[in-house]
Amino acid sequence: MTGKLSRLLGPGIMATAMLAVLLALGTWQVERLHWKLGLLAQIARAEAAPAVPLQPDAEPFTKVQVTGTLRDDLAASYGADVRDTPAGTVLGTQLIVPLERKDADTILVDRGWVPDSRPRAIALPSGEVTVEGYVRPGDTPGLFSATDSPATRQFYTLDPTAICSAL
Repeated sequence: MTGKLSRLLGPGIMATAMLAVLLALGTWQVERLHWKLGLLAQIARAEAAPAVPLQPDAEPFTKVQVTGTLRDDLAASYGADVRDTPAGTVLGTQLIVPLERKDADTILVDRGWVPDSRPRAIALPSGEVTVEGYVRPGDTPGLFSATDSPATRQFYTLDPTAICSAL
């Protein structure tokens, strides 16, 4: 009888360990689901609300309105994204442009996705403009993040401090 128990001890321990790992992963997924649902609810509330003037302590995903001058001469690229267009599959990035404000800090404005190769320059409004958008928190690079290139103003992590330093 002891020989039979000893043969089952190893598989029993492995099954218990695997069950513990699976329960931990399931719990993590449920916690992540609740976090994501909360984030989506926060974004939905922001989309339904009117834009407010940007405050220094604005919560992430708050809809804000800001007036200033866009500095297209200091544009940077963020990320890399492939999109299907009428011309075919195209590689592009998010265009990040500083907005200089009177008597306030300069902020970074994500102007949206642009193709890497384009037949003409992207037209930016001249003079003072008012933009409406959402406050987005910065990121920190992960273990497998691509390396930013401040010299070419190409960033793969949305780190406002690093982008502003390069600009």
